[in-house]
Amino acid sequence: MSIFQFERILFVVFGVLIVCIAGLGGYLWHVEQQGIPTPEVEAPKGLAIMEGTYACLQRLDGTTTRDCIPSIKMGGEFYALDLAQAIEAGAELGLRVGEKITVGGIFVPIEEISSDQWSVYFLQGLMKVEEVSRE
Repeated sequence: MSIFQFERILFVVFGVLIVCIAGLGGYLWHVEQQGIPTPEVEAPKGLAIMEGTYACLQRLDGTTTRDCIPSIKMGGEFYALDLAQAIEAGAELGLRVGEKITVGGIFVPIEEISSDQWSVYFLQGLMKVEEVSRE
């Protein structure tokens, strides 16, 4: 390899290096002016996590049904729990009334439920539970 070819290769390498440094400097200047871009990711509508006490759903008259309708009590409010999806996924629930739990899933407010089935119960909505954990 002759000295002229070596100098030519060095000239090209330095040229590429200078272009890369100038491009990086331009990008950093742009980020400084505009701020770091952050992706905007929206959670699917209705997803929620609730922490509270596992309870049987109460009727408006204060009584409970013979069969326990699963719910979570947060403060003085009850939310019915649809545990079908969690059970189908193979979760071993074994929940006891009064146990502290955290549930995650899709929350549907009572106003959006068309069935009159829930009108006799004291509840704020229904949670289609995907995950359950004990505290």
